[in-house]
Parts: sequence; C-alpha cells; structure tokens
Amino acid sequence: MTRFSLALAVLLFSAHHAIAAPPAACGLMAIETASQAYGSTLKAGVEQALPMGGQQCTFYHEGQGRLEFSFIDEVQLQNTFRTNSSGFLKMMQQSVTGKNIEAIPSLGDFSSYAFNGIDTYTLTTIYHGKVIYLNSVLSKNPGLKASLVQTMRQTMQKF
Repeated sequence: MTRFSLALAVLLFSAHHAIAAPPAACGLMAIETASQAYGSTLKAGVEQALPMGGQQCTFYHEGQGRLEFSFIDEVQLQNTFRTNSSGFLKMMQQSVTGKNIEAIPSLGDFSSYAFNGIDTYTLTTIYHGKVIYLNSVLSKNPGLKASLVQTMRQTMQKF
C-alpha cells in the first residue's frame, strides 16, 4: 500500500467515525446547568447510549433523584418510531390531551411538559430534526417547569 493510499484510508476512516458518532450528551450540558434546572446540587453526569438510539446524560441526586438529558436525531427517529420529526411532531401534538400534559408554545418546533402523576416531570422538545428530553425525577424545585424551559432554551442552541 502506498503512502497516499494509507493516508487516504486513515482520513476516510477518521472522517466516517467523526461524522457517525453522535455528540456526547454530557458534553452538551454542564453540571452547573443541570443542578440549576433540578434545583439542587447534582453529581457529575453519567453518559450512556440509549437502546432506541441517541445519547443520554444522567445527573444523580441523593437517593433516586436525578435529571436526565437525552436526545435522538432524525435517522434514529426513522429507525425507532418509523417516522421522521414531522411525523413524531404530529404524534406529540395528538398526545397532548391529558390533564397532566401541556404544550409549551414558542419552544422549538413543538414542546410538551408532562407529569406522570407521581414524581417525574418531562420536557420534550422537537428542534431541528432532533427530539430533546429533560426528565426530572424527585426534584423539590418549586420552579421546576420554568427551570426546565430555561435549560432547554440554552441547550437547544447547541444543536
């Protein structure tokens, strides 16, 4: 193999992996930002790939408390939900009918804020072909909704 062929192979391999690898979720959200949204000091984020595709960073609090930040892109939406962001948007809009789910206007292409009735609040936003989640479990923050919306606005700018 010539030097040129070897250099080209290394360049193509590197370019493929640089493009194919999704950004790390923990690299997109600082622990200070997560702690401010949650309303209490959190531990450093733990990165993981989601089974449905996408990335997640989980910031833990005492006991079972945590803030999860995750996202999934257009290709993963196609593979997981058999739809694109427009189709997912329609699914989301149709799901905002219960008393525990509300639309959040002027946040991304579509956003909803949901409460599971027990201890979990989730802000889901569709923005630039990505579905972005902020999921808070056992937060005692009385201003949680406003904090999650503010954090989502900041985080969306990174996509």
